[in-house]
Amino acid sequence: MLQSANFDALAQAYDREFTHTRIGTMQRNRVRHFLQPFINYAQLNLLEINCGTGEDALWLAAKGHRVWASDISEEMIAVAKQKTAEVKFQVAAFSELREKYKGQQFDIIFSDFAGLNCINAQELKQLNEDFYQLLAPKGKLILVVLGKKCFWERMYFTLKGDRQKGNRRQGEALAQLGHQATQPTFCYSVKELQHIFSSFEFKKSRPVGLFIPPSYLESWLQRFRLIVPLINLLEFLFAHFSFFSDHADHTFVVFEKK
Repeated sequence: MLQSANFDALAQAYDREFTHTRIGTMQRNRVRHFLQPFINYAQLNLLEINCGTGEDALWLAAKGHRVWASDISEEMIAVAKQKTAEVKFQVAAFSELREKYKGQQFDIIFSDFAGLNCINAQELKQLNEDFYQLLAPKGKLILVVLGKKCFWERMYFTLKGDRQKGNRRQGEALAQLGHQATQPTFCYSVKELQHIFSSFEFKKSRPVGLFIPPSYLESWLQRFRLIVPLINLLEFLFAHFSFFSDHADHTFVVFEKK
């Protein structure tokens, strides 16, 4: 179950410990690279869910779009509201989205960095119906979720002699949030997501973090920062190979309302 208190405790340090880290910046830049073609239009109505501290919502609003953004964490929303008044932030659990935004039609619903990995397949299937009602005709559902076969994670933990942990994304796993809290997480392949979001037409998937490592390897990357240009080059060269989507740290997936 998704617990707001777990994320409340992360709010004040989230930007420092992820958003503005080298890995956080590199991965977010890749997401924005893939997202850009879908927002190169006149003013759109955008809903970002699990918006965290509002970095993406702020970026989208700066592009001239009307942005609504929600998160289950009151503290995350409080931090986000300090950054801008241009975005309509509010606290909302996934199960509350349909009611909270009843009567509105969005051109894009966007979820970044694994927020939807915090709920199980049954809950995602319910969101399939909710998203369908909230999206305008031909509206886009754009998700950034954890890759189910992350190459980095498998290699890292195998080299550490913990193959079981290296394969943890194959089933339910506990993600560490800060120093104390944990959150159950569920990973989905692109094919599984297509089955879950059956009301939508699958458009594309792309790897995010095929060569950029997971955020828990930030200290390692700092020690070997001279290879960052090479990592960025490889990430760019392999960016449009959908085959590698499930093998990256995150997967960028696009669906369209039928």
